[in-house]
Amino acid sequence: MALPRSLITQAVTEVEIKYGSVLKAPPSAMQKVWALTKTEPQPEPVMLQVPKQQFVLTRMAISRGWSVNELAGILGRKPRYARRLMTLYKSGRLIKRGSK
Repeated sequence: MALPRSLITQAVTEVEIKYGSVLKAPPSAMQKVWALTKTEPQPEPVMLQVPKQQFVLTRMAISRGWSVNELAGILGRKPRYARRLMTLYKSGRLIKRGSK
Protein backbone atom coordinates (compact mmCIF):
# COMPACT_ATOMS: atom_id res chain seq x y z
CA MET A 1 0.00 0.00 0.00
CA ALA A 2 1.56 3.27 -1.13
CA LEU A 3 1.29 6.26 1.16
CA PRO A 4 0.27 9.60 -0.28
CA ARG A 5 3.35 11.75 -0.81
CA SER A 6 1.67 14.55 1.15
CA LEU A 7 2.09 12.57 4.40
CA ILE A 8 5.85 12.49 3.94
CA THR A 9 5.92 16.15 2.91
CA GLN A 10 3.87 17.07 5.98
CA ALA A 11 6.24 15.19 8.30
CA VAL A 12 9.28 16.92 6.77
CA THR A 13 7.56 20.32 7.04
CA GLU A 14 6.85 19.73 10.74
CA VAL A 15 10.53 18.97 11.35
CA GLU A 16 11.60 22.06 9.38
CA ILE A 17 9.26 24.33 11.33
CA LYS A 18 10.41 22.94 14.68
CA TYR A 19 14.18 22.90 14.05
CA GLY A 20 14.60 25.42 11.22
CA SER A 21 16.22 22.85 8.94
CA VAL A 22 16.22 19.12 8.32
CA LEU A 23 19.99 19.14 8.77
CA LYS A 24 19.76 20.63 12.28
CA ALA A 25 17.11 18.17 13.42
CA PRO A 26 18.20 15.35 15.74
CA PRO A 27 17.81 11.76 14.48
CA SER A 28 14.90 11.21 16.88
CA ALA A 29 12.89 13.93 15.09
CA MET A 30 13.59 12.36 11.70
CA GLN A 31 12.43 8.91 12.87
CA LYS A 32 8.84 9.63 11.77
CA VAL A 33 9.93 10.73 8.29
CA TRP A 34 12.14 7.65 7.81
CA ALA A 35 9.34 5.38 8.99
CA LEU A 36 7.00 6.90 6.40
CA THR A 37 9.48 6.59 3.53
CA LYS A 38 10.32 2.97 4.33
CA THR A 39 6.71 1.84 3.97
CA GLU A 40 6.51 3.14 0.40
CA PRO A 41 7.11 0.29 -2.06
CA GLN A 42 10.04 0.71 -4.39
CA PRO A 43 8.79 0.34 -7.97
CA GLU A 44 11.06 -2.21 -9.56
CA PRO A 45 10.26 -4.23 -12.66
CA VAL A 46 10.34 -7.96 -12.02
CA MET A 47 11.43 -8.84 -15.55
CA LEU A 48 11.98 -6.81 -18.70
CA GLN A 49 11.70 -8.30 -22.17
CA VAL A 50 13.91 -6.62 -24.75
CA PRO A 51 14.69 -7.34 -28.40
CA LYS A 52 17.45 -9.93 -28.85
CA GLN A 53 19.87 -7.38 -30.30
CA GLN A 54 19.58 -5.12 -27.23
CA PHE A 55 20.07 -8.11 -24.93
CA VAL A 56 23.23 -9.19 -26.75
CA LEU A 57 24.61 -5.64 -26.84
CA THR A 58 23.95 -5.19 -23.12
CA ARG A 59 25.73 -8.46 -22.31
CA MET A 60 28.67 -7.45 -24.50
CA ALA A 61 28.83 -3.95 -22.98
CA ILE A 62 29.01 -5.36 -19.44
CA SER A 63 31.60 -8.00 -20.31
CA ARG A 64 33.81 -5.40 -22.00
CA GLY A 65 33.33 -2.85 -19.23
CA TRP A 66 31.69 -0.15 -21.30
CA SER A 67 30.19 2.91 -19.64
CA VAL A 68 26.46 3.55 -19.56
CA ASN A 69 26.92 6.36 -22.09
CA GLU A 70 28.72 4.10 -24.56
CA LEU A 71 25.90 1.55 -24.45
CA ALA A 72 23.30 4.32 -24.76
CA GLY A 73 25.08 5.68 -27.84
CA ILE A 74 25.12 2.31 -29.56
CA LEU A 75 21.49 1.57 -28.72
CA GLY A 76 20.45 5.08 -29.74
CA ARG A 77 18.57 5.48 -26.45
CA LYS A 78 18.93 7.65 -23.35
CA PRO A 79 21.57 6.76 -20.73
CA ARG A 80 18.72 6.22 -18.25
CA TYR A 81 17.46 3.30 -20.37
CA ALA A 82 20.96 1.88 -20.84
CA ARG A 83 21.58 1.99 -17.08
CA ARG A 84 18.31 0.17 -16.46
CA LEU A 85 19.25 -2.54 -18.97
CA MET A 86 22.64 -3.00 -17.33
CA THR A 87 21.31 -3.26 -13.79
CA LEU A 88 18.54 -5.65 -14.80
CA TYR A 89 21.01 -7.82 -16.73
CA LYS A 90 23.39 -7.97 -13.77
CA SER A 91 20.57 -9.09 -11.47
CA GLY A 92 19.41 -11.68 -14.03
CA ARG A 93 16.07 -10.03 -14.77
CA LEU A 94 16.58 -9.14 -18.42
CA ILE A 95 14.97 -11.54 -20.90
CA LYS A 96 15.51 -11.53 -24.64
CA ARG A 97 12.44 -11.50 -26.83
CA GLY A 98 12.22 -13.69 -29.90
CA SER A 99 14.72 -16.31 -28.79
CA LYS A 100 13.92 -19.92 -29.62
